[in-house]
Amino acid sequence: AGIGAEARYNDVTLLLAPGLNLKRHPLGGRNFEYYSEDPLLSGLTAAAFVRGVQSEGVGATLKHYAVNNQEKLRMSIDAQVDERTMHELYLRGFEIAVKESQPQAVMSSYNRVNGIYVSEHPLLLTEILRDDWGFEGLVVSDWGAVEDPIASVAAGLDLEMPGNPLTPPILVQAVQEEKLDEAHVDRAAAKVLQLVDRQAAMLAKPETDPRSANHDLARKVVLEGMVLLENDGTLPITDGEKLRIGVVGNLAFRPRIQGIGSSQISTSTVDIPWDFVEKLGQAQGHSMAAWSTEYPEDGLPLDDKAELEGFLKKQELILAFVGQPASHDAEAWDRPSIELAAADRQIVDLSRSSGVPFVVILTGGGAMNVSGFHDDAEAVIMGWLGGEAWGSAIAEVLFGES
Repeated sequence: AGIGAEARYNDVTLLLAPGLNLKRHPLGGRNFEYYSEDPLLSGLTAAAFVRGVQSEGVGATLKHYAVNNQEKLRMSIDAQVDERTMHELYLRGFEIAVKESQPQAVMSSYNRVNGIYVSEHPLLLTEILRDDWGFEGLVVSDWGAVEDPIASVAAGLDLEMPGNPLTPPILVQAVQEEKLDEAHVDRAAAKVLQLVDRQAAMLAKPETDPRSANHDLARKVVLEGMVLLENDGTLPITDGEKLRIGVVGNLAFRPRIQGIGSSQISTSTVDIPWDFVEKLGQAQGHSMAAWSTEYPEDGLPLDDKAELEGFLKKQELILAFVGQPASHDAEAWDRPSIELAAADRQIVDLSRSSGVPFVVILTGGGAMNVSGFHDDAEAVIMGWLGGEAWGSAIAEVLFGES
């Protein structure tokens, strides 16, 4: 509902979300956009998201329908899947979300399924989606996902995006030559007009900007979403024994809050972790220090490495903010590995070899390799890609404020 209100305030009438494809493989580049490896959890979460957004008068779009679980060759790959597996795994989440929330739109994916492009797939777009599940909304293509507009309209596609000026005359000629039933064109046009009518009746724009309230909401969401992977009792840090606490890692000072691609948004404000960690640490009486040198992801320069080693030895507790390279959470390509960025792995290794107790705070949208340090770390937190309020939220978690 918070996202719906903000969309409405910004005159967005149809949100191209949620994405609920299964996280089929840990290297999936777009895993950070999706909900789960489990179709039941994905479907129920997506349905709740749709209901919340649409409660504010803004339409939601389920994507990417269907069997679209990798980015490599996403525009040409042919997903071969038997009927039972397709229904019980890859379609189940979409079925739940359609039946429980009736989204205003469903987006067809780039890939083929069993030899047929999804945008031209009558079984998926009409027989299953509309006839079996009772979907009443608009079927829109992913951007550039239409190979054959005649076959697509006949299969159940209603709207080609981003639009092709050659498509209308092609469809007109196809109808005139009886290669396309005019009823299919009527259906597509009616669905587009239905969406227009729905948006024309959209609730009036809110008088007040919802972003301030949404920042508090964003903090609540990320607080509930972080996962404590390891903890020997070091966390939460309290105001008992006063410590010299050192904060290291680019991500403490230049946080990564989202992945790369069409899901990127411009935020009105971003909480910087160090600002809030320093404030809460000092409030408890700890001595807070920062090694905020900006370094390349592919490795620490020798001078930086030597400087960091000296910094670490002066501390009594280290908070290391690390993650994978930024390019590992991205649309259009899959992740090459689950390893931390080379420089961040060096920071963790130097923290471990310093002999000083250390806590690792991970940033990223997918699985990461923590072997080699998780047994030695006092605590490991999976912070995910936490959004605009992640910086204040992680400080509250570290110091027991939440």
